[in-house]
Parts: sequence; C-alpha cells; structure tokens
Amino acid sequence: MTDMALNKQKKCQKFILVKSMVYNSIFSFGHNSIFFVKILTGKHLCICLTLVATSLATTAEPSATIRKELPYSSCFEKTAKTYKLDSNWLKAIAIVESSLNPKAVSKSNAIGLMQIKWPITATHLGVSRKDSLFDPCTNIDLGGKYLRELTDKYDGDQENALSAYRVGPTTLAKKGSETAVIMDYKRKVKEQLAILGGHWPSPSQKVSAKAKIERSSDSKKVSSSKKSAKPDLQLASNRTSALKNKPKPPQTRPVCDIKALQLATLSTHHPTTREKEFFKWLQQNGSVCSEGEILLVANQLPVWLGTGDSKRIRQAVDELMNTISESNPT
Repeated sequence: MTDMALNKQKKCQKFILVKSMVYNSIFSFGHNSIFFVKILTGKHLCICLTLVATSLATTAEPSATIRKELPYSSCFEKTAKTYKLDSNWLKAIAIVESSLNPKAVSKSNAIGLMQIKWPITATHLGVSRKDSLFDPCTNIDLGGKYLRELTDKYDGDQENALSAYRVGPTTLAKKGSETAVIMDYKRKVKEQLAILGGHWPSPSQKVSAKAKIERSSDSKKVSSSKKSAKPDLQLASNRTSALKNKPKPPQTRPVCDIKALQLATLSTHHPTTREKEFFKWLQQNGSVCSEGEILLVANQLPVWLGTGDSKRIRQAVDELMNTISESNPT
C-alpha cells in the first residue's frame, strides 16, 4: 500500500474514532442517533467504508437491546425466592392491582405496586411509615409476605389466598369466593399469568397467520435472489456497490406477540407514552392477529393502559376486530 493510501486510511480511522466518541456520548444520554458518514477519498473509498461498517456494528450494539423484562423484575424474583412463591404470579397480581405503577393510590388508600392498604394491612405487616410503601421493592416484598401468609392460612390453596388478597379474609369468610368482584379479579390475574408465560387463545389461528407470514417472507427471498443474480459491477462502480452493501438494520416481520405488547405498555407510567407504545405495536403486528387474540388484547386495555386507555385506542381495536371478522367469516 502506498504512503498516500496509508495516510488516507489513518485519516479515515481518526474520523471514525471521533464520530464513534460523539455517537457514544449521544447514546449515553438516551437519544436515538442516526450516524451519517460521507467520505471523499478517491479510489480508497472501499477501505474507509469497511472501517465504517465495523465501527457502526460496534457502536450500535447497545441500541439493539430488546426489552425482555418487566420493570422491577429483580425485586419480584427476590421476593418469590424469599417467600417460596411463583414470581410470575406476583407480577400478574401487581399488574392487575396497579398497572405496575409504584405511585398508585386507590380510593380505599391502597398504595403502590401491590396495593398494600394503609394503615390496616401495612401495620399488620410491620410497616410504620406510609411513605415506605411507595418504594417498589419494599412494596413487592410486603405483597409477597402477605400472600405467603394467606397461602399458609388456606393450607396452600392459592385460589383462596388470591381471593382474600382482593377482598380480605373477613369478607371472604362472609360472602365466599363466588362473588362477581372476586371472579373478575381472578380472571384478570390468570390472564396476565398466561401472557407472562407466553400463552393465549386461538393457537390454530396463530399458526395459520404465522404460515402466511412465512410464505410472504419466502417470496421476498426469491425476489431478492433474482436481484443478486445480476453480474457484479466493475471497479469503476465500486463506490455505488459498496454503499449498497452497507449493513442495514434487520427488518422485523409482524408477529402477534401479546407478551411483547404487555412489556411495552407496562414499562412506562406516562399515559401518552403508553398510548404511543400501544399504537406502535398495533400498527406493526395487529394485522396478523386472530380475532381471539385481539379480543384478549381489548380485555387488557384497562389493566395495561390505566388512564392511557383512550377512546382513540378503543376505536382502533374495534376497527381491527371488524376487519379480521370480515376477512374470516364463520
């Protein structure tokens, strides 16, 4: 390699280093950045583009991280281990109780993620300061402690323990577990538990939708293979070829992953942000969902969105259900 080529390569490396430092600085503040590179280096353009591609692959790696856990998951896991309970059961209860909002306060003065009532239940569990109930991990621990106590009280019967958690042991003893309030509560918790485990209705329709997606994907592969069958351009067009071959962000195909929607909506407490996350998921994936799956989503709106459960969202879900129903007449 000539001295001139080496000098140009060094300039490229310095350029990329500075750009990478700027990119990392922006990324650390949580902003989404787009990294544009314009290099005018004559016939050594390919060398620089290779270095740029390598740099981008390294610096963009953190942004590829996908949200895989609900907020406060470590606290749920720790509490589950302490009181020998299922962590997903605790999460499901917290979702129904508070939509995972640690600042939630009910009309009956139940506080935090697990909605510990102040002062009666909190005092019973050894809490002396009301403000401590707003700490997420403390609140989860208290909820787990109380559920362990109730589970033991009913000889390991978690159905009765869950009923007592909702209405209190005294009311449960008087009215039984078949009241509308308790039945609705247990249904909601079971739905969240099923979704956390990745299960939901209409598996046969889901498989059908998945098959349609795969066929669509296969047709795209055939189309792309035809394009790639063209002869490579000569050295005179190396610049255009190199630009076309730059790594592109992977395109995600639509999948009716309701658990992903659960994670997206419950990972923020801001109503507007929750609404945006919901619409984003619905626009990307709603078209491949079955009618049963969309119905399940519709039932979760008050639980997942809270005050973000808007008329606009309801209308969008209703329109999608009508579209799916019309395209799949029984």
